[in-house]
Amino acid sequence: MGEPTDDTRPQKQVGASSPPAPPRPYGHPSDKPWPPTVREYPADHCARRIESESSFNADWAREDFGDAFVDSLIRGQGGFRGDWWLLSLLKRMTEAAAIDDPSGSNPDRFAYLTHVLESLPRGTLVHLAGVSLGYTNCRYIRLQRAILDNASLYKCNFDHASLNAASLKHAWCEYTTFTHACLNSAQLQNAGLEQADLCDAQLQNVRLDNAKLEGAKARRAQMYSATMTDAIVWADLEGADLSEAHLQRANLDGGRLTNCILSNADLTNAKLSGAHLNGAYLDGACLRNATLTRAKLNMAYLRHANLDGADVRGASGLLLDENQEDRLLIEPAAKDPWSVLRRTYTGPRFFVHLLMLIAFLLPFAACTIHLSALSDAHRAIQSAIANASDLNGSSMQIQMNSILAGFEASHRPVHAILVLVGWTDGWLYCLLTITLVAYNVMRYYLTRRVSDLRDAEERARISPALIEYYGVCHPLSKKCGWRSMLDEWRDRCAIWRRAPASDDRNAAIKCETGESRWRFRVRRLVLLSPVCIIGLVRIHRAMRVLFWIAVLSFAFHAARWMMTTWVWLPIRSSDGA
Repeated sequence: MGEPTDDTRPQKQVGASSPPAPPRPYGHPSDKPWPPTVREYPADHCARRIESESSFNADWAREDFGDAFVDSLIRGQGGFRGDWWLLSLLKRMTEAAAIDDPSGSNPDRFAYLTHVLESLPRGTLVHLAGVSLGYTNCRYIRLQRAILDNASLYKCNFDHASLNAASLKHAWCEYTTFTHACLNSAQLQNAGLEQADLCDAQLQNVRLDNAKLEGAKARRAQMYSATMTDAIVWADLEGADLSEAHLQRANLDGGRLTNCILSNADLTNAKLSGAHLNGAYLDGACLRNATLTRAKLNMAYLRHANLDGADVRGASGLLLDENQEDRLLIEPAAKDPWSVLRRTYTGPRFFVHLLMLIAFLLPFAACTIHLSALSDAHRAIQSAIANASDLNGSSMQIQMNSILAGFEASHRPVHAILVLVGWTDGWLYCLLTITLVAYNVMRYYLTRRVSDLRDAEERARISPALIEYYGVCHPLSKKCGWRSMLDEWRDRCAIWRRAPASDDRNAAIKCETGESRWRFRVRRLVLLSPVCIIGLVRIHRAMRVLFWIAVLSFAFHAARWMMTTWVWLPIRSSDGA
């Protein structure tokens, strides 16, 4: 590799401002200085090039650390392609840190190593590609911009370490601890992070393309604008921040993403089957052609998320909120609130329920018509007797008066509406009739509202806003619950009662146009509508109770009518024989 000779190898002594030197490790040759001096790399040295096909600086390492130590490193580092001097220094520093701070709780345990690396000439890279550091305690170490490609870091401890802009491509980091570590802008393409612990780590702008994170833990990790294209992420990312992350074709099947922040993330063609996304923030996320089958989306924020071509069959807790849904794959009997509303409140179904109401009211209407005819006949007889003077005292008049007296003794005058609603048959029938009428009125209202929202959805291929069908106090808002609904309605009443002030510019314009204060209030009556607060979904839930009451009422009334009504059937000749 063209190693510099002893005569041409420049050296630079660490200055007086350097941190205290760590204790001499066991086995360090007594004839070798400790700590070693900082090397000055020439301008054409291998350490200044990013790519390295083989290792270098073995002579420097032998001079400062001894032949025996370097030979043992070479035997245990078969795939190493970096700087032997830096690796020797790193090994000796980890040994010294283990002596000085066995528990690894001192944040300055690698302060001298950090000073040495910062003292390297500008443009010199920390080449540690292919290094094997299995089981090493590297807490609080600073290896910024280090090249650790193909490194073996099995079960290493990088807690609170700083690896910003480091390159760990194809690195083996299984069971490695990166808690509270800084890995911003790190290159982790094709890295094996199985069972790794990334909780509370800083991973902003990190590259994790084709990485494997099966079983990894990344709770509360800051992964803003991370790139995880084609990555396998069967990991625990609870509470992680993946805002604006690039997760195209990432495999997140069964991943724990509870309360994860995925705002404006790109999840195109991502696999999220069975993923736990409860409470996740997916507002503005791109989920085009993503697979969300059997995903758990309870209390997940999906406002303005792009669901074009997404597969949400079997997903639970889905709350559509102004989502692009062209070619959305969803089961016919989907249980999300908007799908239930648009499937339940259609014109044909309303017509069927209206027929049921008519059938329920038909016997009462027939009875009303019959009694109305009797009342007309009663009035006609009374008028005929009063106008026929030639019948005074006759037997016919006496007979007609007795008929009228008998009719009036067995009948009493009531309003026809009471007969129509079933009041004459008892308060229960009247209550059932009113329930049926109220149910159909409410169903008509819901059918109209849902039809308008469905028509707008089919035109724009965008689902309605959550507030439009769930009300102002929807589950994802801070105002959830009946008490919050009541407080919201009181606030709206207070706003409605307040007339425009005289110094209000809008009020002055309205006064110029001749609009009175009361006219202004009438226009704002929509503020007092409880439907905007309660929402169509909650009204639908109340309608489900009324539906079963209506069905039972119809069945009870039909059974009573059929069991108690007798009709005269003409006798046929064959029956008489």
